[in-house]
Amino acid sequence: MGAAAVACLVVGRMRALRRPARYVGAPDRRGHLWGGRDEPWWVLRRWGGVRDGCGRASRVRALAVAEVWRAWARCAAVLVAGVVCQAGHASTMIVTAAGQGWMTSGFSNGNNPSNSYLAGNCGAGDCYTGEFRNFFQFAIPKLDEPVISASLVLDTSYLALDQASYAQYQVTSLPDIFGFDDLGTGTVYGSQTYTASNQNMGESIALDSAALAAIQAAAGGVFQLGGRVSSPVNFGGDQADELVFGRTDAPQELEIVTGSDTLTVAPLSGTNLGGPNLSGPNLTLGPLGDDPATPEPAPVLLVGSALLLAAAALRRTE
Repeated sequence: MGAAAVACLVVGRMRALRRPARYVGAPDRRGHLWGGRDEPWWVLRRWGGVRDGCGRASRVRALAVAEVWRAWARCAAVLVAGVVCQAGHASTMIVTAAGQGWMTSGFSNGNNPSNSYLAGNCGAGDCYTGEFRNFFQFAIPKLDEPVISASLVLDTSYLALDQASYAQYQVTSLPDIFGFDDLGTGTVYGSQTYTASNQNMGESIALDSAALAAIQAAAGGVFQLGGRVSSPVNFGGDQADELVFGRTDAPQELEIVTGSDTLTVAPLSGTNLGGPNLSGPNLTLGPLGDDPATPEPAPVLLVGSALLLAAAALRRTE
């Protein structure tokens, strides 16, 4: 691969030099009019460059040099393609709730995938109950790769915002055995603000790093979280409604993205640099080989040779 890259640099320059430069109606130094023909750059250089009507050097030669630079840029892309092996990947899975429901301080609708998950104050003019909180449980499959992002996707359905123009809803961690007081009061995993415009919409709540770690730890088991309306609300059966997720009855979803955002870098094919593998949080170098007895030219030497060729070419074009 290293020899091929150097050859690409040389051949690319030769092709650029042979590529015709276009000019229209410019007289040469002998006064002859070159009327729009295509001539290779070396011909223009042989005749001392093309002059315009005012005697100034034309841009043809500069354009030819630009062709050389474009050829080198293409070869640089080949070099990069030979070094960078993989730039990360990701896959998405959708996990449907294995259980969900609501709780009040004295009641619960149980734990079923199709239960309502009402949250907020359901008061005067509706159910005359007071505060509702909710929970969700997801059976996480075994994960072969790290969790890099996740979202809780909830159907908003019916909203009643009679105390304020919005409701802030948050989801938090849950202990294995939980009750009303545990819902929405643990480690915060994410939050969402709902207004009247969100009614009957499917909304995603982006989960934070604490939630990602919990999902990773729950692989092969159950990940659960609780939620509540956390914005200022007057709770009570005699208070006005301030609720979200009313009239819900379908299983909700957890969207999990697994994979890697790591950039993996390896030496050019056929290059043995010797030494140990090096790794970091976002960069992996290796394998670099472990037999320095018969080293081959390193990529830096190949690139250095290409730069020397470039400098020599530029001097010849001056």
